Amino acid sequence: MGVEIKSNIEKNILALARGQGEIINKALKEGSKVIAKGLKEEAPLSSLNKDHIKDNVKVSKIQDDGTVLIGFDKKVNWRVHFTELGTIHQRPNNFMERTETSYKNEVMEVIQKELKRGLGL
Repeated sequence: MGVEIKSNIEKNILALARGQGEIINKALKEGSKVIAKGLKEEAPLSSLNKDHIKDNVKVSKIQDDGTVLIGFDKKVNWRVHFTELGTIHQRPNNFMERTETSYKNEVMEVIQKELKRGLGL
């Protein structure tokens, strides 16, 4: 999942933040918490399995390229795509797509807020 930054204000804030690794990392961590929370809220409960998808959301450490991976642990990751995309026996739920769409603006606001706070703006 990714968030695209489009406005000039956001680009300028990011330009100011270059070289401020701790500030950027904190902003990314806070933004990833919003998506993780959204996945927990949007993921359906299983009627067949005690290991619910929503209880197994995981957030990675920040990668070298500045990304944060948000997904699911080994207990449930093998079946997430069945829920998301559907099967011949089950309609697609699209909870991951819904989460990305619903929380995109909130993630950007959190990242901007953290960058501004870290830069003293």
